[in-house]
Amino acid sequence: GPGTPLAPPLSWVHVGPASVCADVLLGAAHEGPPGRVHGGWVAAVLDHVLGRATAAAGFPGMTASLTVDYHHGTPYAVPLTAEGRLVRRDGRKLHAAAELKAGDLVCATATAILVHFSADRFPVAAGD
Repeated sequence: GPGTPLAPPLSWVHVGPASVCADVLLGAAHEGPPGRVHGGWVAAVLDHVLGRATAAAGFPGMTASLTVDYHHGTPYAVPLTAEGRLVRRDGRKLHAAAELKAGDLVCATATAILVHFSADRFPVAAGD
């Protein structure tokens, strides 16, 4: 949630019922291979965007399964864009997709299954 200092530094550009989009600038603290973002941080950004996308569509959910395909090394200290959307809903199962881009270069894509939960089952998160 927003209260953790480890959360990816996302700046939400668009949050709508059909899709969400965020800008992110990852730095040396997120480095894996020289000049590239560690794959774990790439997965964390995509997971965050997927969760926000299902919530924006009216179905908050927790990730049950996350598949990340790494197409190109993600550069750090370069503006990145992450986009996500709810693809379909099967009962409590939410199918979502996201991508992380550096300019026009698709660095990574992700698909996920999230499990829908009732927001009133959880207390307000720190920082909200």
